[in-house]
Amino acid sequence: MAIDAKCPHCEKPYRLKDELVGKKVTCANQTCRQLFTVSPTANGTANGPTAPPKKAPPKPIAPPIDADELAAAALKDDPDEVPEDQKKITMKCEMCEFQFQVEWAMQGKNTLCPDCKHRQKVPMQAKGKTGGWRERNAPEGAKIEELEGVVSAGKGTMVGREALEKGGAITVEYEDRPMSFYAKWAALAGVVISLLAGGAWYLRKNKAIVQDQKVTENFEKVLESEEMKPLPSYQAALRIALGETEARTTKTQKDRDQAVGYFTVALANLGSIPAPRGGDVEQLYGELAIAMLHLGGEGEDLIEKRKLGWLPPAQNAAARAKINPNPAESEGVQGQLRRVMQVLKDSGTNFDTRSDLLRRLTRELAKRNQTEVMRSLIPSLFQDAEQFEAEGQFALECHRAGKTDVAQPIAEKLKASLAAGAPTASPQPASIQALWSALSVKGPTLVLNADASRFANTASQLLQNNATEAKTIATRGTGQEQIVGKLRALSLAAEWTEKPNDILEAALSIARDEAKRPTPTANIPNVLYLRLAQAAARNGMADKADEFLKRIPDENLRLFAKAEVLRHRLAADRSIEAKDEEAEIPADTDPKKLKLGHAWGRYHLARHTGARSTDAKYSAAYSKWPKNLFAPFGQVGLTLGNIDAATK
Repeated sequence: MAIDAKCPHCEKPYRLKDELVGKKVTCANQTCRQLFTVSPTANGTANGPTAPPKKAPPKPIAPPIDADELAAAALKDDPDEVPEDQKKITMKCEMCEFQFQVEWAMQGKNTLCPDCKHRQKVPMQAKGKTGGWRERNAPEGAKIEELEGVVSAGKGTMVGREALEKGGAITVEYEDRPMSFYAKWAALAGVVISLLAGGAWYLRKNKAIVQDQKVTENFEKVLESEEMKPLPSYQAALRIALGETEARTTKTQKDRDQAVGYFTVALANLGSIPAPRGGDVEQLYGELAIAMLHLGGEGEDLIEKRKLGWLPPAQNAAARAKINPNPAESEGVQGQLRRVMQVLKDSGTNFDTRSDLLRRLTRELAKRNQTEVMRSLIPSLFQDAEQFEAEGQFALECHRAGKTDVAQPIAEKLKASLAAGAPTASPQPASIQALWSALSVKGPTLVLNADASRFANTASQLLQNNATEAKTIATRGTGQEQIVGKLRALSLAAEWTEKPNDILEAALSIARDEAKRPTPTANIPNVLYLRLAQAAARNGMADKADEFLKRIPDENLRLFAKAEVLRHRLAADRSIEAKDEEAEIPADTDPKKLKLGHAWGRYHLARHTGARSTDAKYSAAYSKWPKNLFAPFGQVGLTLGNIDAATK
């Protein structure tokens, strides 16, 4: 039975169940929502007198049952035949139990009770049944009992193949596949395995590049650190290594210009070292020049500005007026090298050191088919009187590298120059005599002293692969005044001979005799002992290399040469695992006690390790070297070693 009630706070009327009398409810008015105790109302006044109870309406008389109509309803095919637009949903209010109907389409939506205005959701209705009694094999509402484990014939379905196979009703017979089927799958598996193996190998070999390591970005603070500032040679050496790293991994113009920047500042670092510069600094100038060769390129690399042209590009006045070119692009690699060459010439570096660099650069440029770059730089590296011998040495290296088409015109030009009474050459043009002999050029007779003649004849024999005769000529003669000539000829022979063991033995014998003299020969160029030590290291003669090192009086150059011996020994055998003690550094890292050779040795030790392995343990170990002094050389050395291995 329902009762009338009102909220005492907002007077909202309600029609509620009588069992709610005396209980607290929440007012449904959204602006009120107060609790109140339900009590009946009379005459619209809350909590007024109780209204007289209403009489219960008489129960309706049920209509008579029509059996025919019920049977027809049970057997009809579609009991849900009323269209949805005519259907109604009967609802009973949750609050006041008032019954009302809403449209069929209101399912899932909110509606208000017409009596108490309570908001409630219309329930979803089950969809009508389909199939009718024929599909169910029973009238609507009929109760069908099913026995467990028994399947009636009416529910029988098609038996599946799997059931028949399990029951043994049928057996499965397979036709043998042809061998070509298995061969195809085996070939496909082989291709997949090969691709995976190849990919792993490529990633291992190119780890430094694939990971796009730009280690150079981590060294700016190191180069500006307080430890590094008093050591301009350390700064220069580190920048040379960083510049080579950038030049060899360059992908954009920015990378290329970064490499150029490192090389430029390295040259400035070397220039800041006060004179007289030691032999180690002179050698570092040469290392800078060799590293700069990685800036050069051709074709697509030039178009994309990843590399510099080898020679300055041809320019005309109109082009210069319209374009403000990049300075490095205007100079090419030649311009970068010219500044290094000029410093060596102007600083009075001895001829043997400069000619040694000339030969190294010529060999490297010959591999790149760019010998013209070196020829154009000869005036920047040598004085006028020195250029005859320099051009002769350049042409000899070209001839040895198979560039006879380059050497022949030079031989003819020198023949014409010397025949015309050119200024006196100094040193004497021994290399020109050897060049003419090798190319069968009948030039004017050259008057050479004993040492120059020794050098010319030694070179001629070496070009004919007569190493034994070359050694005999190089060591011929007596007298202390001939020691320099002998060592110079033997140094060339050790450089040009594949297995110079006998030559190195002869040079070491001369060095030992020199050490026994009460008055040593004062003018032996230190670079000769350096090159002989390098050759000994390359050929597995470590003990002989050490003996040559002891003959170098310049301590700075001697330590640098020791690092070079380590470099060449490791390069000759990549299987060697280099140990830190092979490149010793002082326990006291006072800048006054540090030499360039200390850092140079650690750098090449790490570079050798990087070429052998990409194991992270080495990076962790080298990072423990003295910070801001040697650890940076370890890290950049590992990176360049990885690049060496990947581009081998």
